[in-house]
Amino acid sequence: NDRTSFSIEAGPSYIWEEVADVKDDYLALRFAERVDHAFSKTAKVWQSFEYLPRLDDFGDYLMIAEVGAEAALNARLNLRIVLQDKYDSTPGAGLEKSDLSLIAGFSVSL
Repeated sequence: NDRTSFSIEAGPSYIWEEVADVKDDYLALRFAERVDHAFSKTAKVWQSFEYLPRLDDFGDYLMIAEVGAEAALNARLNLRIVLQDKYDSTPGAGLEKSDLSLIAGFSVSL
C-alpha cells in the first residue's frame, strides 16, 4: 500500500571474497526479502534479510540482516540509524562468524 512495501527476490549470484588475504569466488543462490514502512512523509523503518548459499556446498553461506530507521530533523537534515549483522558460515582463520555493526549518520537534502 502507500505506507508499507514488501519484496521478495531470488536468483543466481556470483560472489568474490577476500578474507584474511585468501581470495575466493563462486556461484551462489540469493534469497532476499525486505519490508519498508513509512509512518509519515518524514519517518520510516525497514528490515531486510539475505541468504546466499554457495551453489556447490550449502554449508558455506552468507547471511545479511538489517533493521533501520530514518527520520527528518528538519526540512533538510535526516537522522538515520541502522543495525546490521553479516554472518559468514566459513570465516577466515581466527575470524568471528558474525560481524555486527551499528551505524548512525546524517543525510542532507540540497
